[in-house]
Amino acid sequence: MRNKKNRIITILLMLLAPCGFTQTWGEIVKVTGSEGVGGDSFGSSVSIDGNYAVIGVPGSDASFAGCAYIFEREGDDWVEVQKLTASDALLGDNFGYSVSIDGDNIIVGASWSNNEGGLDIGAAYIFERDDLGVWTEVQKLNASDATFNDSFGWTVSVSGDNVAIGAPLTDEGAGDAGSTYIFERNDDGMWIEVQKLTASDAIAADWFGYSVSLDEGYIIIGCILSDDDGDGSGSAYVFERNDDGLWLEIQKLTASDGAASAWFGNVVSIDGESAIVGRWLNEGGPELGSAYIYERNDDGVWNEIQKLTPADAAEGDGFGLSVSIDEDYVIVGAAWSDNDSLNSGSAYIFEKNDEGLWDEIEELIASDEDVSDRFGYSVSISNNHAVVGATFNDDDGVNSGSAYVFQRCANLAVEVSSEEVCEGDLVVLDGISETGDEVIWTGGVVNGEGFNPPVGTTTYFATGGAEDCEFQVDITVLELPLVEIMADDTALCEGETVTLTASGAITYTWEDEVVDGEAFEPPVGESTFTVTGIGDNDCAATNSILITVYENPEVEFTALEDVLVCLDNGLINLFGTPVDGDFFGDGVEGSVFDPIEAGEGDHTLFYSFVNENGCSAIDSVVITVVDCLGTNELESISFGIYPNPFSDYAVIQFSQDLSNNHQVVIHDALGKVVWKKENVQGSQITLTKAELNAGVYFFSLFESGDLIRTNKLIVQ
Repeated sequence: MRNKKNRIITILLMLLAPCGFTQTWGEIVKVTGSEGVGGDSFGSSVSIDGNYAVIGVPGSDASFAGCAYIFEREGDDWVEVQKLTASDALLGDNFGYSVSIDGDNIIVGASWSNNEGGLDIGAAYIFERDDLGVWTEVQKLNASDATFNDSFGWTVSVSGDNVAIGAPLTDEGAGDAGSTYIFERNDDGMWIEVQKLTASDAIAADWFGYSVSLDEGYIIIGCILSDDDGDGSGSAYVFERNDDGLWLEIQKLTASDGAASAWFGNVVSIDGESAIVGRWLNEGGPELGSAYIYERNDDGVWNEIQKLTPADAAEGDGFGLSVSIDEDYVIVGAAWSDNDSLNSGSAYIFEKNDEGLWDEIEELIASDEDVSDRFGYSVSISNNHAVVGATFNDDDGVNSGSAYVFQRCANLAVEVSSEEVCEGDLVVLDGISETGDEVIWTGGVVNGEGFNPPVGTTTYFATGGAEDCEFQVDITVLELPLVEIMADDTALCEGETVTLTASGAITYTWEDEVVDGEAFEPPVGESTFTVTGIGDNDCAATNSILITVYENPEVEFTALEDVLVCLDNGLINLFGTPVDGDFFGDGVEGSVFDPIEAGEGDHTLFYSFVNENGCSAIDSVVITVVDCLGTNELESISFGIYPNPFSDYAVIQFSQDLSNNHQVVIHDALGKVVWKKENVQGSQITLTKAELNAGVYFFSLFESGDLIRTNKLIVQ
């Protein structure tokens, strides 16, 4: 039987337990560009920090000049406040292919920029927010050694006064080995290239710099085509800034289960002493995907702590296409996952637990998911908010794109007795606001009190946290099986059997050791038999049936004065109790026995009675009919039995000595011969109890086969 209602799931929003059914991150707004058109690919890149989010739109204006939009949080809403474009924008620059925000600084990559006289050299643009809240382009960044097809700006990251810009197709030492450039803001507010980073073991076509993430004194750089674990297995490099301000390679990271064509390092994100590396390919194509968590120990070594995969992983999801980490939360995109629509996409939230492991706590899905939206193509997380790009959404035209902002309901704790129950089970939703606010549930649910939700899936929302955002719980109620009982009869007579058969479920368990479909004899009186049926959804339902068993009547064929009668005895009246029953047998008509009609020999006569419940019983006697003609001459011989009844022995005393032509026969009450002695001689014989069981018998004396006399004999 389903026992889910006994399982308590506690979801603490500050210390979340893994639970796939509880919505701890709520979608609060969907954003698109104010000038969006088909082909924009709005949401190709996203970055969020505090109350600001920047969304890259590299396909803007169908010319791929590109742009980016800035959104600012206003209460629970996110409002577009500015559209960014390059001051020297040209067709095909791909401005917005990568974006990053930190505080008052935004960097936007334009990986196909041709402004410096070469095709796809690439560039990046720095924007700063002034005191009036206006974001202004303050500088365009180019590599000091820019050349054709470097794709400088393919990926960007800003942290404080430093930016990192990936250029995966630079030919540093070998064709397309890749590199990453570090720029630092000086005292005059100018951003100066201070260092070019390359892999210590660089070879051609490694694509070092395909992904970068910068946080204070550390940089992690993805190198997706390195061959440590086979062609294209991928790797990532960690650099640390020393006291002299130089960035030094300190470690190369590879997956513990690295494989060829995996593209480990296609995305990276670092925050403090934790980093996450995505890997969404296998054997050259989208697969289940995975992401890897690394942490720096006290010795400064970055160790792989955990490999992340979603609980509902499926082939072709592309999990790990995008990643972002902030303190104890990570978000991972799976843009090809199928929810209600093919390739609609999803993103997953993981949280670090008290044991230092990361638990999946939420799958994010767009409220208006549609086919091929690619929700999860880009992700970014900051504090209590996350932004997810759906770059192929068609709101403003084919592939115009969109992005969704999710908010974590902080400071609200909810206990859910069970997320899936059977019909009729109670569910308790108990919310506690750490800020002391009253927790209010939709659907008429009273906080902390049990209720019976309807069959199907019902969504309940709670409010009461510091941010007053909605907390969603989906409760699924499974229908009980309709258990029915069939019985061959429900009213029986004592000694009869009944067969009970249940239907409407998969398995059946009866009480009182009844076996489904097998006959049994119920006791006298009214008995209730209960069966529990379990359906294919593990839900159990019961049904009962009342069986009444009536007592049979106590019937007695009243003993006759003599069960040995002569043919010429005449009619004999028969008696039985209870009265008004039926007599039958040889020579019986009504309640009279006719010896002549029956004829010589032993005859079993029966008396039956049926009571008001239709239950019956029967009793019988055996009458022996003999031809007594001529016995008067023979009765000169008589005998007595002493004692009678007897318990030890009895002496049969004859009136004269017998000759060897006499026989003695003893019949039981049914006329069966149980003792016989031939050639009886002398005047007496002795019987012992060892020769006869207790009961009533008939002792008969024969001479040359003719009956002389019969007496009743009782053995105690």
